[in-house]
Amino acid sequence: MLVSGGLFLVGSLSSILPFMIFDTNTPALIWASVLSLGGLFSVGVAKARVTRNNWVRSGLENMVIAGIGGLLAWLIGNAVGSALE
Repeated sequence: MLVSGGLFLVGSLSSILPFMIFDTNTPALIWASVLSLGGLFSVGVAKARVTRNNWVRSGLENMVIAGIGGLLAWLIGNAVGSALE
């Protein structure tokens, strides 16, 4: 439980830290996106080392799949937020 929680905390830092550093949302969102995509690519590379697949393909695959999931989550949240206004 502690290891899982710690890894979740470390993984979420790339999305949280930019908003703690920047005063405005736009640069924080850009940095959070870049750092998160870099982290996702790194996880894909680590996965490739275990599965002995191409590291570039695995990194991009992980980044694209999770990126699409994040985009869909944002679109749904935006639609729900608009509906509640």
